Amino acid sequence: MAEWQAQARQPSYAQVLRQLKRRECGVYNCINSVLADAAFVREVAALYPGFPVLANLRCGLWYVPEPAGTCYFKSTDGHFGKWAFSLTRLNTAVARLAAQQGGVLVVDATRRGKTFPDALAKTVPIWAAVLNRAVAVGGQEGGNQDVCEAGWSERPCAGAVLGVGGPACDGGAAEEAAWDTELHLPPWVSATEQSQIELRLDTFVRQLLEVSTDVPALAAALHKPLRPLWVSQRTRVWLDAAPDARAFAFTPLVLVSASLPGARQRCVVGNGGWSYEYVPGAGDDEESWARGLTPALLMRHRRELVDAGPEGVEGIGWANGGDGWPHADDGIAWLPGGSVGLGAHAAGAPETVWRHADAVLNLGMLQHHGMQFERMAAVVVRAAADEARPLGSMSGPHAGRLQPHASVHLAPPSGSVEAELALYLWLPVAGPKQDRVALRARLPAALAFVAGHLARGRRVLVHCDDGTDRCVCVAVAALLAG
Repeated sequence: MAEWQAQARQPSYAQVLRQLKRRECGVYNCINSVLADAAFVREVAALYPGFPVLANLRCGLWYVPEPAGTCYFKSTDGHFGKWAFSLTRLNTAVARLAAQQGGVLVVDATRRGKTFPDALAKTVPIWAAVLNRAVAVGGQEGGNQDVCEAGWSERPCAGAVLGVGGPACDGGAAEEAAWDTELHLPPWVSATEQSQIELRLDTFVRQLLEVSTDVPALAAALHKPLRPLWVSQRTRVWLDAAPDARAFAFTPLVLVSASLPGARQRCVVGNGGWSYEYVPGAGDDEESWARGLTPALLMRHRRELVDAGPEGVEGIGWANGGDGWPHADDGIAWLPGGSVGLGAHAAGAPETVWRHADAVLNLGMLQHHGMQFERMAAVVVRAAADEARPLGSMSGPHAGRLQPHASVHLAPPSGSVEAELALYLWLPVAGPKQDRVALRARLPAALAFVAGHLARGRRVLVHCDDGTDRCVCVAVAALLAG
C-alpha cells in the first residue's frame, strides 16, 4: 500500500516536461533576457530624439525603465477574425502626444515565435486608420457626417476640413493635400486579411463618432495623419543615415518589438562569468517567472541580480520588504509575525531550509532529493513536553522511527496524549490549468499540517513550484483559519 501511494505521487512524464520547460525559462534567464532587450530599445530611442517612449501594458514596462507614459493596445483586438476597435481603450492621449511631439515610440514584445505581437502588427494600425478617418469626416464641432464607403483617399486633409491650417495645408487653401485614411499593415499580413479588416473600418468609425467627444480636439492638434512604422532587432538601420522623422508627410508611430523571435542562444554575463539562455519576449509571460519582481525593482537592482548567478537569484525573496527588495532567508519570505513563510521550489532545499524553518509543507509537483526521507520521518512527541521545548529546537535532520503517513493527526493543545506530526509533508498540487480541483482536495490536510505546527510555536515554510499561487492560497487560508 505504501509503495502504491509513493508511485501515485510521482509526477507524470508530461508534468516532468512542463517542469523542464519552466526551468528553461527560469528567473535568471528571463532577467538577463529582459535587460538585453531593454538595451536594444534604448538604441532605437536614440535614433528618434524627442520622441516620447511609451510602454504598451503590461509587457512593455519591462523594457522601458522610465517611460514617458503608457498605453493599452490588446493583441486580442488584432487576432485573425476578431479584429476590433476598442471603445473602452481609445488611447487618444497617444495620438495627442504624437501630434505634439511629432511622433512616439510604442514598445511591446511577444514570445509566441512571431517578430511582432498582434498588438503592434494589427491593433495599432487599425486604431490609427480609424482615428484618421474619424478626423477626416467627424472632426468638425458637432459633426455627424455619414461615413463614406469610398473615396477616402480623395478627402482633403483635416486642416482643410476644419479650417485650422497646418503643415500639410494652408488653412483651407485651394491646393489641398490628401489626408491619408488608408489602413497600413506590415508586409507579412496577407492581402486577404487586410481586405477583411478594411470592411470593418467604417463601422468602427461610426461607433467612435457616436461615443467620443475628443475627435474635434484631436483634429485641431493632429496636422498630419497617423501612420505606423515597425522596428525590431532584425530591422536594418543605417545609423549614419537615419531619416528625420519631422520631414515625414505623416505623424510616425514607431512600433518597437523588443525581442528576437524564437532565437534561443547561450550568453555570458555578470562578474562571475555566469551564462544564461536567451528567452524571447520574457516580459510577455511574467506570471511564470517574476514571483513578485517588478520592472522598477529589476532596473533598480539589476547589477545585484545579474551578479547573483542562476542559483543565487533563485534564493532571493524580493516580494518581502518595505521597499519590495529582498529581506528573506535563503528564498523564504516570512509573512508578518514571522511564523509562516512563502517560497518557490528552491526555498525547500534540504541543505538550507532547516536553518530557518521548523516544518515544511511542499505543494509543488517535485521535491528535492533527500527530502523524501524527511517525508517518511514522523516525530512522536508529547504535547505538554513539546510546548515547553524552545522554538527552533526541532529543526535540522530529525531522527525517528521510519513510518509512512498519509494523513496528519493533530494533538490537543495540552495534556499527555501522544500525536504523530511529521516535520515535512509533500502534497503535490497541479496548477489550475492542469487540475482545477487539486488544491481543494489537498486543502484540509495542508491546513491541518500548518495549524498543528503553529500551535506548537514552530515556523512553517509553505512552498510550491513558483512561490506565487498555491503556497500563497494555503498560507492565507491557514492564517484566516487561525
